[in-house]
Amino acid sequence: MSATFSLPEGWSQQATGSLIALEPPEGDLRLVIVEVGAARDAWSAVAAAWVAYRGKETHAFKVLTPAPARDGWDEQAVVNYETSPAEHLAVVALALRKGQDWTVGIVDGSAATYEKRAGPLSVILQSLRPAGHARESFAGRTAHRLDPARVSALLDFVRESAATLDVPGVGIALIDHGEIVYEGGVGVREAGRAEPIGPHTRFMVASNTKGMATLLLARLVDEGKLDWDDPAAKVYPAFRLGGR
Repeated sequence: MSATFSLPEGWSQQATGSLIALEPPEGDLRLVIVEVGAARDAWSAVAAAWVAYRGKETHAFKVLTPAPARDGWDEQAVVNYETSPAEHLAVVALALRKGQDWTVGIVDGSAATYEKRAGPLSVILQSLRPAGHARESFAGRTAHRLDPARVSALLDFVRESAATLDVPGVGIALIDHGEIVYEGGVGVREAGRAEPIGPHTRFMVASNTKGMATLLLARLVDEGKLDWDDPAAKVYPAFRLGGR
């Protein structure tokens, strides 16, 4: 096999031609990696991998979801399959293309073990690289200063990404060598309204901002402005729960 990957401790592997089967200690789940070669598209590549693995697909197709190209691959797609609740199975495939050649990973086995071993499975699949790919490293490099041209390029990137994802507005702050070189944003505060995002626009704390919110709270604790055990209303008197 020309593709490379990291094998977690305790997992076994067995290679047969262009197919390699990886199993966790439980032995009731298998990740099969197949180098299919040239194929018309992701769906065709996955179908060919099933033929090499089991002779045919074992479950009905559910959905194919394209994924961004990354880590040396030119195209990626995830294929999910229908399984009945009584089977307690996890059946999913990942198709990866480099040039004209496809590599496919098929996860097949116990749903319980799939959930238990989700971490090691991610290690394998996220480390899977096409032959000859060298991961980019910034070690030893000097970062460019955030001059006006680079700030403008970053803002253009965020603006285009927000439009692609249908995000009304994004708040941005850029810091270079401890100095704020930009604070503001792109877009509007609410879809259908004209009020723009500014440097002091407030956003709700949600999934992706919980870590930042906790970091800022930790800074306040270090400064002695609050304690981890303080009731929220002590430091923010206007705080009320939804039922009060």
